[in-house]
Amino acid sequence: MTLDHLDKLLQNQKYLCGLCYCQLTVDTASADRINNKLGHIDGNILVSCIKCNTARKDMSLKGFRYKKLLEFNSDRLVYSINKEEKDIYATMKANIAGGPSIIFHRYVKRNETKICGGKLCKKIIGYDANALYLWALGNEMPCGRLTTFEAYDGIVEDIVADKIFGFLECDILTPDHLKDYFSEMTPIFKNTLIDCADESVIGHHKYKYNEQSLA
Repeated sequence: MTLDHLDKLLQNQKYLCGLCYCQLTVDTASADRINNKLGHIDGNILVSCIKCNTARKDMSLKGFRYKKLLEFNSDRLVYSINKEEKDIYATMKANIAGGPSIIFHRYVKRNETKICGGKLCKKIIGYDANALYLWALGNEMPCGRLTTFEAYDGIVEDIVADKIFGFLECDILTPDHLKDYFSEMTPIFKNTLIDCADESVIGHHKYKYNEQSLA
């Protein structure tokens, strides 16, 4: 890193921070590395203010600039869900449940959990076979300003007929005659705490398995 190179950078940046674009002074200017895996060498230097240099750490320049952009324009940006609708945000977040890949597997931690008769688990690999998120993102998605309305007579028929597009909060009940049909793969998953010591809750097989594991 040379002084001539720093002077050229300051001139090219018009004596502004390369990240937040604030005016640099003798007390605030600093030499920030573009690639933190490399040293302070010519070609790997961005002149920034000390605050940005410290806050960025190992974050990419693009990611940090985007973060600063949101901070500077927080009073002018239009969000789909603003603070006024924070209750709706909390409701939507609370209704997010994990899929079967999470539910049907026990807690496993690398180099700690033992499997297959005492063998130490050395690696954990997960596969998303159906790519459901990518499929959903490839279709039409709700966007724009959030609007809400109460349920009305005939709302179910309108949803089936594709007259309404968005999010719907509802209660779902499995009829008794379909419980056996959905016993192996349920269409709806729910996050809840269960009593593993109650055989009527977890079933005979899992109850015996837990007894052997705790013995």
